[in-house]
Amino acid sequence: MFIPSRTNPISLVRAMKEMKRVISEFRPDLIHAHYGTMTSFMAATCTTVPLVITFRGSDLNGCPDVPLWRNHFSRLLSQLSCLRARRIICVSEKLRDRLWWCKNRAVVIPSGVDLRHFYPRPKVQARSRLNWEQSVPTVIFNLGNTPNAKGLDLVRSSIEFAQQTLGLVRLVVLDGSVPHEDIPWYLCAADCVALASANEGSPNIVKEALACNVPVVSTDVGDVAERLEGVSHSRVAARTVTDFSRALVEILSERRSSNGREHSQPFDEQAVADAVCAVYAKVANGRAASPASSLSQHSPVYPITHNNEHTNEVPIR
Repeated sequence: MFIPSRTNPISLVRAMKEMKRVISEFRPDLIHAHYGTMTSFMAATCTTVPLVITFRGSDLNGCPDVPLWRNHFSRLLSQLSCLRARRIICVSEKLRDRLWWCKNRAVVIPSGVDLRHFYPRPKVQARSRLNWEQSVPTVIFNLGNTPNAKGLDLVRSSIEFAQQTLGLVRLVVLDGSVPHEDIPWYLCAADCVALASANEGSPNIVKEALACNVPVVSTDVGDVAERLEGVSHSRVAARTVTDFSRALVEILSERRSSNGREHSQPFDEQAVADAVCAVYAKVANGRAASPASSLSQHSPVYPITHNNEHTNEVPIR
């Protein structure tokens, strides 16, 4: 079930009525809210069904692209929702540390990546497919829908500084116009993925790059440092032009692949799904439910999420 808007009162009332109708008809063992703020708060207040919440980043970190009052209010709703949750999933340890309370109910499960879709492809082949020059060092940057939080200006300034050493460096900004099925080709055609965010949960672009053996230069946000541990030809840099550009120069000078694929198993979609199902089982087993309402591996699951680009989750039908 998607919540079309978390700010329009009329839309929220309609969404709450629809949620109550779905719950009444489906009689679920639990509800899984795939985001905090109003999404989790609505799920927490409109029913007594056991609740699981997944926090993904800006729901606990805040977002510089929205007004300050809304940031504070949204984070308050997220924290209050925890009081009703049977289990809490945070996509990184740093996000878990943001919880004011209920940390004993929280587990860390990163967002998953489809390793069958994201896998290494020859760089020459990928560049030929995209009509890119073979010899120009190229950096990929994922803009998302929160440019202020993502740090595009820092990346641009760092590349300008790096060009004093390297010569021409191409910056390719993914702004949402590239079809999802083409993203692996863009990654494999690049020499490096840059992430300069101020806050993150578990950024998928980093894990997708690792799955494709593409080096990463990133600020120390979310679970990036953990994901890059043991990965060759990748760097965690300070959020300054000097340090970030130095890391880019190191990576782009070598123009080598990483060994990220070897470290991809923990965020494989199936491994993540198994971990989430284990959380479901604990919640279901802790409820005095009749056999007719017990969880079955063949039962449909209806996550409650919101319709924006903060999350790559897709409802399971």
